[in-house]
Amino acid sequence: MPNRIQLLDELVANQIAAGEVIERPASVLKELIENSIDAGAKKIDIEVEVGGRQLVRVTDDGQGMDRHDALLCLERHATSKVRTTQDIQAIHTLGFRGEAIPSIASISRFRLRTAETGAAGGTEVFIAGGKIETVKEVGVPVGTQIEVKNLFFNVPGRRKFLRSVETEAGHLEQLFRTYALAHPGVGWTYRVDNKTLYQLPATSSGERRLEDVLGGEWVKQLVLVKAQEHGLCLEGWIGRAGVSRSAKTDEYWFVNARPVESRTLYYAIREGYQNALMKGRHPIAVLFLKVPAETVDVNVHPAKREIRFREDFQIRQFLVAAIRNALQAPQPAPLTVSLSNGVPAPLAPVVDKGYAFSQAVEQSFNNNHIVVPSPLPQPEVMPLDLPLPLSRVQPQTQSKGYENYGPLRLRLLGIVQRLYIIAESEQGLVIIDQHAAHERVLFERVLKQKIAGVAVSQRLLVPISLELSPSQTAFLKSIRDFLEKAGLVIQEFGKNSFIIEAVPPFFPHEKIASLTQDILDELQIQGNETKAKRHFSEEVIVRAVCRKAIKANDKIRNEEVDRLIEDLLACDLPYTCPHGRPTLILLNHNELEKKFGRIN
Repeated sequence: MPNRIQLLDELVANQIAAGEVIERPASVLKELIENSIDAGAKKIDIEVEVGGRQLVRVTDDGQGMDRHDALLCLERHATSKVRTTQDIQAIHTLGFRGEAIPSIASISRFRLRTAETGAAGGTEVFIAGGKIETVKEVGVPVGTQIEVKNLFFNVPGRRKFLRSVETEAGHLEQLFRTYALAHPGVGWTYRVDNKTLYQLPATSSGERRLEDVLGGEWVKQLVLVKAQEHGLCLEGWIGRAGVSRSAKTDEYWFVNARPVESRTLYYAIREGYQNALMKGRHPIAVLFLKVPAETVDVNVHPAKREIRFREDFQIRQFLVAAIRNALQAPQPAPLTVSLSNGVPAPLAPVVDKGYAFSQAVEQSFNNNHIVVPSPLPQPEVMPLDLPLPLSRVQPQTQSKGYENYGPLRLRLLGIVQRLYIIAESEQGLVIIDQHAAHERVLFERVLKQKIAGVAVSQRLLVPISLELSPSQTAFLKSIRDFLEKAGLVIQEFGKNSFIIEAVPPFFPHEKIASLTQDILDELQIQGNETKAKRHFSEEVIVRAVCRKAIKANDKIRNEEVDRLIEDLLACDLPYTCPHGRPTLILLNHNELEKKFGRIN
């Protein structure tokens, strides 16, 4: 006999829904927080125990429910937030499906206490594994308290998938921080195993909430982002150029106050950072995007984490432009590097004046190349047993004085190993990577020429021949017009033969043929001209500039050092190379004194 179709039992249906919505204790906390916010809560208290396995309790001062609604909310798809299909097209609340509460109640020991404004009393409902055990009147404050104990006690197979207590506690805290950032107008208390970790008063200042949740040092690494266009509004903060993380845990996106995940947002911020982010690193960001509710679909994922935009391309363009503008705004100074823990922190503006470095001369001791001001006394100093042994030290004898270099004012001290330019500011030592600095200068110069429509190619006195395979020949012919606009002029010279007549000025002459071959190979891999254009205009130019830039150990003259620093600090993004590596960093006086044991 074939199996007959039948309706699922309500408890089974709820547990199936729980499998989609409730992955771990943090999923429970998410749903309860969203209900509290939708209820208009101005204060939310959270308590968790044993990583949420034993207890997740959320208490709010929202509008509360009467007895009828307290029981009805335990039924599947019972909700006050949508009525018609039109409502689904423009969701204004965090929750809307009516699945979370019955799902949670089906896999835990669940207690609901609630009271409406003006009511003589409240209602308490206790449920164990989806079965109502007691319903009674109680005296409780206005609002709602939901207590979830022994999560997955009746579905041990799901309980086995939970991670360690520490891991689950980390997910809970991260989720709390996310919603606390999203709603600064709500006061929050967060307790873990009877210890208060956060007590955040309500505030109208997003920056104040940022400091309360993430810490003052974290906030100092950020720049403000503000943009508005065609019904779109973006506000928030992103890390300065050169500030990044090894994971994306410090990237917070909110769309209409909803914490979300989106490929559009993920790629937009990385495209916005363009060449100011190292490969394998992630930006830090707290960004609030407001869009018309009808232009975003939040009903994509059972847990409502992922969203989809109706005008995906328009959103992405808007975000990329806003992020690039914020990064290119004047920034205070280079990154500060901590010698004790390696954590970058920001630097306030340097405000001193000095002498011309063009008076400096080069001295060489023990095969270490050091550029020092001249004339200076040269006292004997004991050799240092270090990877970079300096057998002689040239102290600075002139009075304090600094040279203006754009936004920074420095006194240049020397060059170590023909690679790092060493300078002094009032706040400490500034170290400049001459290779990374030159990459940035050349990269921005080329891109600005392209944007301005200035010819970025130079005609070769003697054309260079190029032999290609049949497939490469066909591909080259399909993109040759585009390559010409980019400054690379190639003409046919036979069946599979070509000649290179002009190249961008930053191409190294001795590598023109091989570099052109590499470009064609990379573009062909991209698969189509649209992708090829983007790849050629950014990635390939970065590599070409890198080949052309001053190399490590290249010897540069004193006046070239002056010019390099001036050109670097005139760039839109002076503090990173096109690959996102720092061009200059600061070792402040406090860090140096800590390293030498002068202060704790």
